[in-house]
Amino acid sequence: MIMYKEFEEKVRTATPESLRASQKFFVDIFSSRGVKSVLDLGSGNGIFLDLLREAGIEAVGIEVDERLALESQKRGHNVLRGDVVDLLNKGVGSFDGVFASHLIEHFEPSKAFELLRLIHGSLNEGGVLLAVTPNPRSIMQHLRYFYCDYTHVRFYPSELLEFFLGQTGFKDIESGFRPDSAYIDPLKLGLSKGKIAGVKNIRRAREKSRESTCGEIPRWRLDKLLKRKIKHYLQDRLEITKTVEIVDQLNKTIWVSNFVIKNMMSPNDIFVIGVK
Repeated sequence: MIMYKEFEEKVRTATPESLRASQKFFVDIFSSRGVKSVLDLGSGNGIFLDLLREAGIEAVGIEVDERLALESQKRGHNVLRGDVVDLLNKGVGSFDGVFASHLIEHFEPSKAFELLRLIHGSLNEGGVLLAVTPNPRSIMQHLRYFYCDYTHVRFYPSELLEFFLGQTGFKDIESGFRPDSAYIDPLKLGLSKGKIAGVKNIRRAREKSRESTCGEIPRWRLDKLLKRKIKHYLQDRLEITKTVEIVDQLNKTIWVSNFVIKNMMSPNDIFVIGVK
């Protein structure tokens, strides 16, 4: 059997420093809700347990991989080795919070539903579940990250997770994105409007530029000038029509590009919170 720690060491690209930085966001969520004890499901090598300890929050971890569990235990953490569902069925105590980061995507739907039910039973009244999972709207997850993990089963959109939490007894459900999991913010690239120019503005600018400011015109020149203006007017209308068509096509192209880029840059992780 392949050891998951070996997989993480050879295939995963996240460094301990980057994991600490990203997971502190979730520690702050627990702290802001007054959580005093947390059960970390799939605790890995204990980086999140380190952060909880530094925040003064008591924690217990569950990890199925022997080497990862041993690494956490050597750093002084209380880590139970075994299958998450099996241990939750046996009972591991009750907690103010449960952290399930990148866990539920390893379960098919009926097992995921059972996992959430067991988590609900492991929480104190008013306890908080914080579940983190890959964002199915992220193209980068589809093209690179999700299927790189051989133990992943399927994506869980936030809408589906919210429904599952509601069906397993959770309330005050909310969801969001992990802020630092997007490579580039599309708004910073100026992609929010999706247009290069408004068609009405182009017409107004062109017509205004042709307005005459010459004062009164002698009658003997009127016919010649009118003919010239009619010719210029028709040329301008043709140019404006062509310009409008080009701008319309460019705006459509930009809109499509904007949509694709925003999805490519969509944050890699989503999270869902539920209260018992």
